[in-house]
Amino acid sequence: MTELVGMVQNIERKRIGKTIVISLGSIKIVKTSEDGNVLGIPFTVKGNGINKTVWTNSVGEIQIDNLTPGTYTVTEQPFNQYAPQESRTVTVVSGQTATVTFNNTLRRGNLVVTKTSEDGLVEGVKLHLYGTSVSGLPVDEYAVTDRTGRAYFRDVLAGTGYTLEEMDVPGRYVVPDSQSAAIEWNTVTQKSFENRLKKWNATVTKKDSETGTAQADGSLAGAVYGVYRGNELIDTYSLCPGSDDRLYGAWSALYLGTFGERTTPDQRIR
Repeated sequence: MTELVGMVQNIERKRIGKTIVISLGSIKIVKTSEDGNVLGIPFTVKGNGINKTVWTNSVGEIQIDNLTPGTYTVTEQPFNQYAPQESRTVTVVSGQTATVTFNNTLRRGNLVVTKTSEDGLVEGVKLHLYGTSVSGLPVDEYAVTDRTGRAYFRDVLAGTGYTLEEMDVPGRYVVPDSQSAAIEWNTVTQKSFENRLKKWNATVTKKDSETGTAQADGSLAGAVYGVYRGNELIDTYSLCPGSDDRLYGAWSALYLGTFGERTTPDQRIR
């Protein structure tokens, strides 16, 4: 009669009369991780009648002893912050330890920001992305737009609730609101910013220099007004016939200097 006697490690399988002595083997799991977190990571080991869950120790290792020789499947249970790991197939040999390694890399994604502006200037715009990733690690990154107005944040740790903002906004623009951004694993997130010029308007009233009253039936239509920086003319604006005596323009001109009349629509009006 044949029987299994003992499960003795470090002995080769051999036949002694009618007794079969089988030497068992072991699996050693070695765990490493990009963020250094290796304690308490669960793994499932299946095969040859075994289906059990084990956890890594403080140095990221587990050893499972007294395994019948044969093939086993080792699977790491998933974590949100890590890229998925494929299961490993391990062959256990009598009296030996089979080692299998798992290395976790953090989930990452990409962000592309497209910049537009009313005056067409989109190159060299600095953008800031910051917040805390799903792994708990901080994210604090900068990118600058190229000549097409695109800025690229590459291999950013996955996370939700990041803040995206434009830095050093020139004075001629209305400062755009910051935005919330989520970075998903293996995905390109798209965001956009638009720079709008600051607008201004002015009401022009024409008065007699001596009396301070309106000049009879004088019209302002066709008059030309200039914006100056010191004595330098920066830009000009005109009142069109039928206008309501209001001027409109962009801050990019007005904030540079002073406003004054250059020519009158009728030589009788001075």
